[in-house]
Amino acid sequence: SISSFPESMLQSGGSDWIHSIGIYSTAGLLMADVSLQGDCLSGIGWTDDEVLVLVLNQGSLFLHDTQGNVIKTILLRSLQNTSDASILNASVCGDTIVALDNEMTIIVCEAVTRQNPHVYSMRTGLSSIRPATAMAVLPAEQTSTGSFEVILGTKDSSVIVVDQNGCEDQLLQERLSTPVLDMAIAPNGRFLACFTSSGVLSVLSTSLTTKVLEFDTATSSRPSQMVWCGEDSVVLHWNQFLLMIGPYGHWLRIPYSMPLRILPEYDGCRIVTKTSCDFIQRTPEPIETIHRIGSTDLAAMLYDAMEAYGDSDPKADESMRAMHPPGQVLHAISTCISAAANEFETGQQKKYLRAAAYGKNFCQCGQFVTDMFVRTSRTLRVLNHLRSENPGFSVSYSQYKFLMPRGVVKRLMSRGNYSLAARISEHLAIRFDEVLISWTCSRMKLLISANSSDECIRDWVQSHMNVHGYKMSCVPMAVAADHLQRRRLATMLLDLELDTVHQVNLLLNMEELEIALGKAIGSLEVDVAYMALCSIDNRDTQTNFSHSHGHTDDLGLSSYLGNSTTRSLMFVYHRCAADNSPDQCRARSALLRLLASADAGDLTMSAAYQRNILTARLNELRVVSRIYSSHGELSFEARSSEDQISLLSTQLELERRYEVRCFTDMSVAETVHNLIALGMSQPQNIVTLNRDANLAHRRFKMTERHYYFVKIRALGASGQCNLLRAFADEKKPPVGFLPFLHACLENGYPASECETFVARLPSLEDRFEYYMQLQLWPRAAETAFRLRDRSRLYRIRDCSKSDERVLDLVEQLSAKL
Repeated sequence: SISSFPESMLQSGGSDWIHSIGIYSTAGLLMADVSLQGDCLSGIGWTDDEVLVLVLNQGSLFLHDTQGNVIKTILLRSLQNTSDASILNASVCGDTIVALDNEMTIIVCEAVTRQNPHVYSMRTGLSSIRPATAMAVLPAEQTSTGSFEVILGTKDSSVIVVDQNGCEDQLLQERLSTPVLDMAIAPNGRFLACFTSSGVLSVLSTSLTTKVLEFDTATSSRPSQMVWCGEDSVVLHWNQFLLMIGPYGHWLRIPYSMPLRILPEYDGCRIVTKTSCDFIQRTPEPIETIHRIGSTDLAAMLYDAMEAYGDSDPKADESMRAMHPPGQVLHAISTCISAAANEFETGQQKKYLRAAAYGKNFCQCGQFVTDMFVRTSRTLRVLNHLRSENPGFSVSYSQYKFLMPRGVVKRLMSRGNYSLAARISEHLAIRFDEVLISWTCSRMKLLISANSSDECIRDWVQSHMNVHGYKMSCVPMAVAADHLQRRRLATMLLDLELDTVHQVNLLLNMEELEIALGKAIGSLEVDVAYMALCSIDNRDTQTNFSHSHGHTDDLGLSSYLGNSTTRSLMFVYHRCAADNSPDQCRARSALLRLLASADAGDLTMSAAYQRNILTARLNELRVVSRIYSSHGELSFEARSSEDQISLLSTQLELERRYEVRCFTDMSVAETVHNLIALGMSQPQNIVTLNRDANLAHRRFKMTERHYYFVKIRALGASGQCNLLRAFADEKKPPVGFLPFLHACLENGYPASECETFVARLPSLEDRFEYYMQLQLWPRAAETAFRLRDRSRLYRIRDCSKSDERVLDLVEQLSAKL
């Protein structure tokens, strides 16, 4: 694959113990030299970002750039506590390192180029008795599960697939009669090549369900290397020759008389020796279409007509005019342009382009063909220059499309070839501000190494900020200065930055919190201010400004309370976010730091009533009481929270005493109501229930009238008629007798029970109305007579026409009026 860094050649100073590694371009020019100190190298490779990875047998990973500089060192954590463990084999796949140790454990280091790589191990189920004999890694983007897979060949002629979910033995003893000695996965991830100890090359699908090819090499010696050449052929290297095996078992033997190394490519393979670097690839389809023996394709005819025209042969014009329809001529022109793009030899490139230009004279070419011709010509100028001795960056057209122009420019920048990167960017009409920024950073590092003053470097950077009309960002230069321990220079460079978001964000990362907060508030942008404030607030409140103040200070208090704007912003943020935040304790602490005791108490109260365990709720309520009590203006809230704690404690005790679950989360009135109503189901506890109701009434300062209303409703709703009458007879009720009557009516008591309370109503008009409602006609007639109201008597007569006695009574009383 292209991530194997096809542009470089690696040399080692010894067979086992590496003393130096040379990084060369494909032209054989030494780019850098990396020295190692006496540890055995177990693996070597390149990431997608052109970072050289060296894996030592004791578990150390060294990362270098293309100029040989050390980027970082990583220690595989799984080997730290195992003194006898060592790495047997390691593979670099993208930005993931997969290693196999001598205990048959796979160690994975993901995101190796990032700041915090993830290191973990996976069990294979193998051991020293049944060891692994070969290893290959299938990238995550080429698997059905979306996670990378490690394929291991075993000593018992089987294959094991290991991923994050575990390992699975594929039981391939019937398909692979002997153990697998070497493995290689095709660039497209569809095929797996296996070389067995019997000298047989088997090509399987990566799902290990289909055997595509089986080829007997007629040798039992293991090849020194086996790689894929593109997607449809396998190259094996033995001493003095290469064996290329293609589809359907076709093979080709290529002699080589000197030591070599094969580097697999995206679309072929590169053969590196001491004196040459050869590239082998399958002939691109456009070139094959034109030069295939006996080809009758219109592109081949167009190419032949161009050559005839160059020889002044009149048949060239006849051949072109015989091509029909014109749309096929356009296809032939496109094929010739594609053939030129895929060709390495510049003379042949010109022939293909001349053939395309010749064909344009015989049809009306659209803008698409013209743009394609111009774009390909520009691309070929770039590719031909890259393939020259300097810079020695030889890539095929397919690899160029895979990298894209920005990828090529980025790789040139990593080599320090900024001039060529800028010229290519300008030639291809792409922005090259990244090139200018990278060049400025490299120059600034040289000035720093020369001990130039911060002011001089700042002035030099400022003078180069506007180049070719590009306004460069100072953030990358500030990052580079900070990495080189020049914090003052970094802050000075950030003063030149116009983008406040990037400026504040980097200051926060540099722990320059006070400066970052000042810049954010001064920008008058609410989003930037909140970004700074929230970032500071997320840090530990014990973080100090010792690097700028020289003493320890509480960051939250000094930042929020010292400035009314920041305090107001953070108050709004925490108050609005508190309702949706799962971390209520953190929001409460922030509000308390902002001296917002009322809001902190309200937030804690809300959190308390989200607790299902009552003891935990009580503890939260006690915290609420302390918060309110700490502020003199919240005395009412403090007393209310204390009363709520007392009520909840009383309710818990009542539920325990009477073995019911009907008091928790009730109000005082509801608690008293339930205590009195519970006497219907627990008559043996009526005395204690009434006593507890009276205690609750006095303890929580219910008014006498309120208590009477609650008790009357409770006795009426629970059907305790006798107790209701007795309660009415205790003393003159402060609420009168009407609530007693309403309790009887609402709960469907018989008229005889209701009559008792109607008779005790002080108002004759009320008595009359309720007698009428209860259809107690004689009582109603007597009350109407006492009121000396003939109309009420007639009303009784109209309502009770079927009762002769009532009619006679009404007539008698009416006659007396």
